Amino acid sequence: MLQQKLKRLQGSMITRLSGLTIISIILVIIVLVILSYNQQRTLYYSQLKSDLVLIQKPLEQQASTLEQTLMRLKTDSNADLNQIWYREVQQKLDMFSGTGLIANTYLLSPEASDKDGKSSLTLLMANQALYKTGQKPYTSYEMSETFKQAVDKAKKSGFGRTSVYTDKAGKWISVIAPVKNESGKMIALVGLDFDYNTILSDLKGRLGSALVIGLVVALFATVLLTLLIYWLLRPIGQLTRITQKVASGDLTETPNIKRKDEIGQLSSYFGLMIENIREMIQHIHHSSEEMARTSQAVEMGSRQTSEASQAITRSITDVAAGSERQLRSTEESGRGMEEMTVGIQRIAESASAAVESSSSALQLAERGGEQVERNLQQMGLIREAVNDASGTILHLGELSKEIGNITGMISEIAQQTNLLALNAAIEAARAGEHGRGFSVVADSIRGLAEQSRNSTEKIYELIQVIQAETEQAVKAMKKGATEVDGMSETVTAVNSAFTSIVKSVEEVTRQIMEVSASSEQMSAGSEEVTASLHELSSISKQTSDFTQNVASSAEEQQASMEEMAFSVASLNEMAQQLRETVSRFKL
Repeated sequence: MLQQKLKRLQGSMITRLSGLTIISIILVIIVLVILSYNQQRTLYYSQLKSDLVLIQKPLEQQASTLEQTLMRLKTDSNADLNQIWYREVQQKLDMFSGTGLIANTYLLSPEASDKDGKSSLTLLMANQALYKTGQKPYTSYEMSETFKQAVDKAKKSGFGRTSVYTDKAGKWISVIAPVKNESGKMIALVGLDFDYNTILSDLKGRLGSALVIGLVVALFATVLLTLLIYWLLRPIGQLTRITQKVASGDLTETPNIKRKDEIGQLSSYFGLMIENIREMIQHIHHSSEEMARTSQAVEMGSRQTSEASQAITRSITDVAAGSERQLRSTEESGRGMEEMTVGIQRIAESASAAVESSSSALQLAERGGEQVERNLQQMGLIREAVNDASGTILHLGELSKEIGNITGMISEIAQQTNLLALNAAIEAARAGEHGRGFSVVADSIRGLAEQSRNSTEKIYELIQVIQAETEQAVKAMKKGATEVDGMSETVTAVNSAFTSIVKSVEEVTRQIMEVSASSEQMSAGSEEVTASLHELSSISKQTSDFTQNVASSAEEQQASMEEMAFSVASLNEMAQQLRETVSRFKL
C-alpha cells in the first residue's frame, strides 16, 4: 500500500513537472509570438515610411518640374494629359502604386479649406487606379480626423501616419510627407495609401507561421524535457523502495546510484544515514541487554536490602522491648532503694531512741531485728533487680552489636546498589535520547541508595551512642551491685549486733553506736544507689528514644527499598520494551 502510494507520488511529480514545463514553454511561445507580431507590425510601419521616402525624394529633386506641372493643371484643368511635363510626374506616381503594399499614390495641396465644419484638401495628382474611382485632379478631398492629424504632423515634423480608418473605398493606413522646393517652400503633400486588409492578412499569415513553428518547438522541447525529467527522477524509485524497507525496519540494503548531481549526493547521504541508523540500533541493542542485566542485579540487591531492613526492624523491636523492660526494672529498683532509705532512717531513729532510753533497748532491739530481716529481704530483691538489669543491659549491648553488623551489611548493599545505578546511568547516557528515561530511573535508584547509606550511617551512629550508654549502665549496675553486697554485709553485721543485744544489754550502747554508724554508711550508700538508679533510668529512657529513632529510620529505609524495587521493576520493563523495539529492525 505504501509502495503504491509512493509510486503515485513519483508519477504525480513527473506529471506535475512535465505539465509545468509544458505550460512554461507555451507561455514563452505565446510571449515570443506576440513580440514577433508587434515587431512585424513595427517593421511594416517602418516599411511604409521607407516607401514614402522613395517617392518623396525624387519629387523633391524635380520640384521645379512638379511645381510647373501643378501650375498648368491649376490654370488649365482641360490640359492635355499626354504632354511630357505631365507624364513624368504621373509615371512616378503610377510606378509606386500597385507595388508591394502600396495601393494609391497622390499629391495634395498643403493648404486646407474648411467648409461646414469639415476640413478638405485639394487632390492635385494621383495614380491612374485612383482616377478610375472617380477622383480628378484639383478636386476636393474631405479629410477624416485621423487623416487631418497625420497631415498636421507631416507639416510639423516631416512625416505623418494615420491610424486605421475606413472610407467608401475600404480600410486604409496612410502616410504623408511634405514635398518642398529648393527654397524650402512646401509645394505639395505626397501621400501613400496602404490597404489595411492586405497588411492584416499578411500579419496573420506570419502570425500563423510563428505559431506553427512555436508549437513544433514547444512539442520538441516538451518531449525532450519530459525525457530529461524522467531520467533525473528515475533514481527516486530506488530510493523509494529502500525507504519503504527502512520504514518497515529492514536496514540491510543501501542505495547504489552512481551520479554526481544532487540526487547522487542525496543517495550517498541516505546510505550514510542508513549506516548510522544501523550502528545506532546495534548500540541500542547492546545497551538494552546490558541495562536488562543491570536492572536484574539491582533488583536482586534491592530484594536483599529489603530482607536486611526487615531483619533490622525485628531486631530494633526486640531492643525497644528490652529497653522498656530495663526501664521498668530500674524504676522498681528505685522504689526499692527509697524503701531501703526509709528503713535506714528508721534504724537511725531506733538507735537514737536506744541511746536515750536503755530501758526500751530490748524492745527496740527486737524491732531492729525484725527491721533487719526486712532489710535483708529488700537487699535480696535489690540484688536480683540489679542482676536482672545488668543481664538486660548486657543483652542490649549484644543486640546493639548485631544491629551494627546488620547496618554494615546494609551499607555494603547500598554501595553496591549505588554502583549498579551509576553503571545503569552510564549505559543510559550512551543510549542517547532513547535512554533518557532509563537515566532518570537510574538517578532515582542512586538517590534511594544514597538515602539508604545515609540512614545506615545514622543508625550506626545511634548504635554507637547506645553501646556507649550501655557500657556506662553496666558500670553503674556493677557499682550498684557492689554497694548492695556491702549493704548486705552491713545488714548481716546489724543482725549479729541485735543478737548480741539480746544476749547482753550491756553491749547495747556500743552496738547501737555501731548500728548508727552503719546506718549512716547505709544511708550514704543508698543515696549513691538511688542516684545510680536515676542515672540508669535516664539512660534507659534515652535508649528507648534512640531505639524509636532507629525504628523510624528502618521504616523509612524499608519504604525507600520498596520504592527502589518498584523503580527497578519499571526499569526492567522499559528494558524489555526497548529490546522488543530494537528486535523489529533487521540489521
